[in-house]
Amino acid sequence: MPYLTVKTNKELEVATADTFLKEISKAVAEALSKPEQYMMVSFEPMAQMLFGADNCPQAFVEVRAINLPDDAGSKLSPIISELLERHLGIPADRVYTNYISLPPTNWGMGEKTFG
Repeated sequence: MPYLTVKTNKELEVATADTFLKEISKAVAEALSKPEQYMMVSFEPMAQMLFGADNCPQAFVEVRAINLPDDAGSKLSPIISELLERHLGIPADRVYTNYISLPPTNWGMGEKTFG
């Protein structure tokens, strides 16, 4: 049920991107106590982006899930920042993260919703 998307102006080799996606998928699922089998992650490299009128390495991350706990941001921000720094070389002060909690009736899989 959790969905995480990373948009960045960085370019990554396919192998590096694959490793990054697998690590962030596992880490976010564990932090949210959700089964990884329902975790979806997308990666959008080479976006045209400016942060503070500068095109240095940067990222925008969005995490969506059913009934995100109030402390999701404080749990996930350090995890996400560390992985972005390690795999993409993007410092934490060049990352914005958005957390969106949705009711089960607003989240579907296949032909059904979770609520």
